[in-house]
Amino acid sequence: MGISGCGIGDRQPEIPFAEQDFLGSWCGEEGERFTFLSDSSFTVTGIGSAYRDDLLGDDRYVDGYRVKTEFNGVPPTSGVGNWSFEGGDHRLFLNYEKLDQTPFTEGSTLDLGGTGENVTLAIYLGDRDSDDVREFERCKDS
Repeated sequence: MGISGCGIGDRQPEIPFAEQDFLGSWCGEEGERFTFLSDSSFTVTGIGSAYRDDLLGDDRYVDGYRVKTEFNGVPPTSGVGNWSFEGGDHRLFLNYEKLDQTPFTEGSTLDLGGTGENVTLAIYLGDRDSDDVREFERCKDS
């Protein structure tokens, strides 16, 4: 795992993905653990600072403002919501309902890459052209 750079556009596989390709638990380098269930729900625990900053980032506010005002100064570390998927897009859309116990109705997108047993999930942080990507692999215990 790690930060990926150039060539990320090659993530698009030649074959379409199906739900069974991403259901289960996926772990990230900062300790994140996404779990995707067949009922279209997901949980995430151990949200790291890079993903949290991207998720809560808003050009209208200074860094940390949303954590201070929406989460009483305590950075959220978990979330729940629903996912949706369109195989042709090779993207998994995450629609949050809560971060920790605070209502949160924003979302993010995970890109699917690889094929077969080598499927990976990735989140672009900031602009999709920035090459700032965090990859997730199947958790060893799932």
